[in-house]
Amino acid sequence: MPRKPKPPDLLARCCPSTQLRAGEYIRIGGALGTLGMGGAVIRNVGRLRASGHDRIELGVVPGERQWYIARNGKVFRYESEGKKAGPAYPPLDPTELESNEERGRWADALAREFIDTHTAPSVRKVVPAMVHRYHAMVAAYLQGAMVDQALKLVERNTEDFARACSADWGVRELTRGTPTIRHAITVSLALQLPVDDASMLVEYAAFFEMRLPIVQRETAARMYQEAARMLSLLLPVWNIRGAGTDWKTLGTSVEDIFHRQFVRMANDADARALAADVVMGMRQAVTEVGESPLAWQYQDRAGSPTSLEEAASNLAEYDSARPELDIEDRKL
Repeated sequence: MPRKPKPPDLLARCCPSTQLRAGEYIRIGGALGTLGMGGAVIRNVGRLRASGHDRIELGVVPGERQWYIARNGKVFRYESEGKKAGPAYPPLDPTELESNEERGRWADALAREFIDTHTAPSVRKVVPAMVHRYHAMVAAYLQGAMVDQALKLVERNTEDFARACSADWGVRELTRGTPTIRHAITVSLALQLPVDDASMLVEYAAFFEMRLPIVQRETAARMYQEAARMLSLLLPVWNIRGAGTDWKTLGTSVEDIFHRQFVRMANDADARALAADVVMGMRQAVTEVGESPLAWQYQDRAGSPTSLEEAASNLAEYDSARPELDIEDRKL
């Protein structure tokens, strides 16, 4: 007697098979999954967020009025109140479109239809206003930083500040970026904003990103201060010049500095055969060791520090260290 298939324990019906792996990036129009062996291909519309839910990958099958959702490495057939739910008209096949621009318009139209259909009217009205206000705050801080540098006879424009944030950023990523904690902290550090301004920007971005009012002003200020302290240690010239730092001459950026530090920590953990949770739980303290201006001393959760000789991670490429960072007193 054939075994009865196990019913899915999810609200949406699970597709018979999928090509998606957890954390995998699928380009627009690419194969998000398949409907069984040799079945129709689910085409990726893109990553989006409807109402207060987590981000999902939206997919469609060309010619079929049905939404498909990818989440946590699995693809599901979307249903609403037990009925099939899909776009108003059968979508086209993106592989038949000639250019990436056309595929982008194809994806934007479908994503907008899904968001408008599955987002509460109040949320749909408030969210664009939140994004507009965040962009206005970033623009105001940018203008203030450029004026402040002009008074010091230092010429800085929007392209320079975008390059200061990340080598991959342009003007659009800086001024029209999606409000996230990472974006807010990176911009605040590139402009070396006062704590009050930076904490307000981070708090606002966190509220938009998480859709939860759990990051308050004090928490946002603490996050920014710790990031500023770390950057001042890794790049002392930033503590001196602030928004006037010549990132182009240095050949680096705020994101690059932190990414390199992450790689150092990962390499150090790998060399000591430490687990990732142990590395994340370590307390970092700055200590001078010999002639090296910066070295990291690690202390585990049990409170047993390793020896300085073992814990020292030589950062001698920087000339000096300035642990003191009175960021609160810096005003535009």
